[in-house]
Amino acid sequence: MSGNGAPMKVLIADGHAMFAQALAEMLDVAEDETGCRVFEVVGLADGGGVAQTAESARPDVVVTEVDGSPWAARETVGCLMAVRPRPGVVVLTSHGSPRVLRAVVEAG
Repeated sequence: MSGNGAPMKVLIADGHAMFAQALAEMLDVAEDETGCRVFEVVGLADGGGVAQTAESARPDVVVTEVDGSPWAARETVGCLMAVRPRPGVVVLTSHGSPRVLRAVVEAG
């Protein structure tokens, strides 16, 4: 939950539509011990338009994927760091490349 007791607003940005939809459905039904919703999915985006979608949806958290390219990882996370108010960012990747992980950390 966000600091005001409202559900945490989440934007999911993933190029795999079936995965993004499944994650959204899981988050939408999550409840705390009192039965209150924990998350509100405020949007789905493919990887390319995540920063623009975040500007308009104003999520608390963005869950995004990065591919195997350090440049793409740096670009995605860097763009999200410029969004105001700045959302938290959770990065998902199936690539264990130290270069990709370093690029994500360096971007913020």
